[in-house]
Amino acid sequence: MNTSLLKQAFAPVEPVLSDEKVVDYEKLKNVTLFLDKISDFLPQNSHIIDYYQQTFAFISKRSIFLCGYTEKEVKAMGYSFYTKILTPENLKKIIEINSAIANFFNDIPMEKKADSSIAYDLVLQRKDGNSFCINHKLKPFLFTEDDHIWLSIGCTRPSVDNKTGNLKCFFKKTNEVFSYSFKYKKWEEQPPLVLSEIERFIVIETDKGILEKQLAYQLGCTRSNIRYYKNMVLKKTETKTMREAIYFLHWYYPEFCVETDR
Repeated sequence: MNTSLLKQAFAPVEPVLSDEKVVDYEKLKNVTLFLDKISDFLPQNSHIIDYYQQTFAFISKRSIFLCGYTEKEVKAMGYSFYTKILTPENLKKIIEINSAIANFFNDIPMEKKADSSIAYDLVLQRKDGNSFCINHKLKPFLFTEDDHIWLSIGCTRPSVDNKTGNLKCFFKKTNEVFSYSFKYKKWEEQPPLVLSEIERFIVIETDKGILEKQLAYQLGCTRSNIRYYKNMVLKKTETKTMREAIYFLHWYYPEFCVETDR
């Protein structure tokens, strides 16, 4: 079922049929062991996608990405797992997403590829038939000799949206963000997210559960001032509540959620 769509979805990356990378796969064992050990401490659940062997080199046992299947079942299925958890409509959307990523990466230098991370929303179908939407974040970390993505670490979390899309590419070193327009079929650069020191302070303290009146006391201002700064954070993160904003920042910009020496 959906086999032809599956081939189209991953057509930009041809599978490796030889064992020429055996040494590198041996090194991968340390990475998978590390992810397995820290899986109990991280709120997100991780997996490693092998684009060339079209398998999952690793997947957390508690990952929501498993969709009710076991780790062994998913590893045995490889990419055919996608035909279990994606409807034909969402599989078609993945075709566009993967093609857009492949075309975009063809036009950037290797050092930027290594600095990149990719995120998009994806509606999955569980084994019991129920659907839910995740945000799928990918960090390419190993590339082939011809500079194509070979292995990526993926993390998933429940999405606040309910449809497949919202494709973005981030470059941390240059603070660049690109968003893919499904309407115009092209990538568009977005203004970088910048928080002032006060906005960042309010995000961190609110995340701790500090109330507005306490924040106003600490900053020597009024609660109206605190609400103004909170509204600025909501505007910049394009969210509706501080809870959503903090959730967004922890996922995409964790550096804004960590205290620094003041």
